[in-house]
Amino acid sequence: MPTRQVVGYMTTSIENTFTDPSGIADGPYTSVSTDTIVDQTVEENRSGSGNLEWRQLVKTHADATTDFVANRSSLRLGRGGYAEVKYSFDNGIFLTETNYTMKGVFSFPGELPTVDSTILADAIELAGSRAYKKVLQNQSRFNGGEFFGEIRETLKMIRSPAKALSSFILGSQFSSTQKRLSKAGRNKGRPLRGAPLKRSLTKAASDSWLEGVFGWLPLVQDIKDGAQALAAMSVDPDYIPLDAGSTKKVRGPTNRITQGLAGGMTYDVTTTPEWKCVVKVYGEIMNTISTNKAHALGLDPVRDFIPTLWNLLPYSFLVDYFVNVGDVLEGCFVDMGVVNRSSVVWSNIAKNTYTFSDFSVPGAGEDLKSAKGSHPDASAEMREVSRHLGFYIPTPRLQFSFPTSKKRWANMGALIASKYSGLSRKFG
Repeated sequence: MPTRQVVGYMTTSIENTFTDPSGIADGPYTSVSTDTIVDQTVEENRSGSGNLEWRQLVKTHADATTDFVANRSSLRLGRGGYAEVKYSFDNGIFLTETNYTMKGVFSFPGELPTVDSTILADAIELAGSRAYKKVLQNQSRFNGGEFFGEIRETLKMIRSPAKALSSFILGSQFSSTQKRLSKAGRNKGRPLRGAPLKRSLTKAASDSWLEGVFGWLPLVQDIKDGAQALAAMSVDPDYIPLDAGSTKKVRGPTNRITQGLAGGMTYDVTTTPEWKCVVKVYGEIMNTISTNKAHALGLDPVRDFIPTLWNLLPYSFLVDYFVNVGDVLEGCFVDMGVVNRSSVVWSNIAKNTYTFSDFSVPGAGEDLKSAKGSHPDASAEMREVSRHLGFYIPTPRLQFSFPTSKKRWANMGALIASKYSGLSRKFG
């Protein structure tokens, strides 16, 4: 267990000079003291072993991973602290000048930060879900059932592209709106009302956005996926590498305390805690695209029927934005036995950053001539690195969450605008 001692010191110098009325100075008299501010043991722990035969094992598609765990703590003290306080006191008999000078490390908490197992668990779950999606994508390369289920709407879209926008510009909506506006404008004393035109334009823009996001872009992607799936049936290898990961960062609430120095000076130390977890899942997937061509094309009557039926339901995508029903349904029909091997590597870091500010002398009188101070940031860190064999890739569980993607919020906004404009025109 290698250890290292980190020691921080602060040197305080107090200088006094006495001057009598004749102008003769006595001094200066200087006293210097050095205090130990921090004396912290940082250590590093390691456990695990290597594998000298890993190359041969990888060639035979066997798992060459070995378990490994390491912990390390570290300190960055910010040793360049400097503060100075000057006083001058005249009692009518003699003049007293006192200078306080502080250098080095001013303060440091005695305890190191600790890693957060809850944040790590969330990051591992997220990495596992992404690894699961890689397994799913390997088995189902093309949503054939969904593609053919929507073929009628697709053909309508191809036959009349940008229908909403063209109808607004050239169709009856624009003409009737213009007539109503012209009639209203000819009536003396009545203002020209632009609300109907605005609603029609809003609906046309919203419908065009939805047509692009849920029509043209998926069509282009489906054509690409279908071509790649057909090509992969003859050229893909027997095993496909699995690589997925996640990063989760959390910043905790800050804590601010006031510390004191010689000469009446005080300063504030603000502690900012942060946690960061990085998780990587590695492994290998057996390629099943040649053995189950129907599932690879999304046409397996057993595995693809229920997920396809859900995706074809109106507004099912809107439900999936908040509750992952589609992912859970797909997870019920994914063969996780194709995962030949898997392992997980993670780093879990806890870090406290210390910021020094507001150097001052509270309540100082007219004897105070000057006061200044500064201190570089300091930090303490605890890092845990771990590697484990045989990582279990979980299937999705039902979860509720608010959408974090700007694109999803834009889609919902376009849908609401389209429906609202239609209702306004019908009832307003």
